[in-house]
Amino acid sequence: MSRSSVESMVIALWHLSRPRLSACVVCLVLMGFGWAHWDRALMLRGMSSLCWIVCAWWCLSTGTLWLNADLDRDQGEVLYGTTAPVPRGLAIYGYCALAFSIQCAALAGSTPFVCGLLCVALAILYSHPKRVGRDIPWAARSSTAWGMASCHHLWVGPPLMLR
Repeated sequence: MSRSSVESMVIALWHLSRPRLSACVVCLVLMGFGWAHWDRALMLRGMSSLCWIVCAWWCLSTGTLWLNADLDRDQGEVLYGTTAPVPRGLAIYGYCALAFSIQCAALAGSTPFVCGLLCVALAILYSHPKRVGRDIPWAARSSTAWGMASCHHLWVGPPLMLR
């Protein structure tokens, strides 16, 4: 590969990762961390795992976006970004980002690892070209809701405390 093609690939990968959306993903993880400590009246703990969890969620988001861009060819309106040319082999980069997400989650602990596996499985099911029901709105929403509910239960545990 020539230098210009590598540069254009890196630029396309950056645009397709939707950096402004990634900032929202990181903020949501940090807000959830703060909320869990406040809601349970916990002393600050788990800071070493937090870095790995933030990295895992960023890789999960980026990998999912790359798989979707490869599937949809990034045509039409794009939330938190602009359309970008889709490089060949983008799905490979997406799967690698998802695999790295699982590695980061494993470094954070067993519960984040299980949640990461569930989320990666849902990302692949949603973004795989042969997935049945991808174009059925209720099927896409139900898989997302199932994943969020499962991960919330594994991560948080009992229901929220009412104050």
